[in-house]
Amino acid sequence: MPRTGLWILGLLAACTCLRSESAEAMNFYVQPGQSIQAAIDKAGAGDTIMIYGRPGYTYRIVNSLVLKPGLILEGHGNPFILTDWSVTLLSYTMLRGLTLTTGAGGSVPVLFNWVLFVPATTQGAVVEHCLLLGDVRIEGRGTLVEESIIRGRGEYPLYIVGSSNQIVHDVIESLGGLDVANPNEPSHPGFDPVVLLQGADNHIVGSTVYGWGTVTINGFVSSSWGIRVGYQTDTGTGNQITNTIIAHNGAGDIASLGGSVDVSYSLLDDAGASDPRVVLGPQVQLGVNPQFVDPTVHDFRLRVTSPAIDTGRIFNNRYPFILLSLDDDGTPPDLGALPFDQRLTRTH
Repeated sequence: MPRTGLWILGLLAACTCLRSESAEAMNFYVQPGQSIQAAIDKAGAGDTIMIYGRPGYTYRIVNSLVLKPGLILEGHGNPFILTDWSVTLLSYTMLRGLTLTTGAGGSVPVLFNWVLFVPATTQGAVVEHCLLLGDVRIEGRGTLVEESIIRGRGEYPLYIVGSSNQIVHDVIESLGGLDVANPNEPSHPGFDPVVLLQGADNHIVGSTVYGWGTVTINGFVSSSWGIRVGYQTDTGTGNQITNTIIAHNGAGDIASLGGSVDVSYSLLDDAGASDPRVVLGPQVQLGVNPQFVDPTVHDFRLRVTSPAIDTGRIFNNRYPFILLSLDDDGTPPDLGALPFDQRLTRTH
């Protein structure tokens, strides 16, 4: 799967919100000032809603935005969408090139600030090239999140409850440490992970998972976990992590609360996991600094001296649905979401 990095679709010519009759699959066009919901109401399975952005303009969605099965929402010019609650994906829907954020229910404080919700009945939803400013909950099966950024503040920025979901070439970052329901206190000390992974046969491939480390707020100390697998009675198996960087977590980079996970060809900046349900396979670098350019400004590119360069797995037969290939510069895959392009000369 070639990697071109995270990108934003270019702004195309302005269009009106009318239905195209030139093909079986219809196109709907939404400009600033027009209603996304109105276009969704008119569209059907296989149709594409093209949403156009404008600097400084926000599409405001009251309550939630629920897509129809098989519908495609495609952003042009980086449209910014603010919902009171969340965007809900149904089976075989797709989001592409959008920035989504949530008002967390208006004035109602909530512990989980879901900007994107995938119900248990959903299969085969796709999210690609999106910036998700809030937490993501995936209960369905076969969801693919690819080349996107999840930047959450809630208890679990990425919460995967379902099975056979794929997180591929994504940056998952927690801005947390605060309990959203009580902003004067941090989240549960030593518990809250950047990714809570439940269910079975979920895969995190070529991604970057970055926590808040340890913070002290009003005398309360809170530390993040990177990835925690399983919860309460969950005993999911077959979960896999490969070609991934997990870093900056005060409590630890990976642990299990009931499920099992195999980790291979990845980098953890702590000493690793002692839990026997976390299987550290080949080529796992432990206690190593990944050398990001500047995480304080969300820049998770790799420095030229990074030990994550060229140390990923090219092909892994445990992922029959994911083709792992060389990076675009022709070298073995780098770990993490943003590969270092060795065709470029860079000083950092």
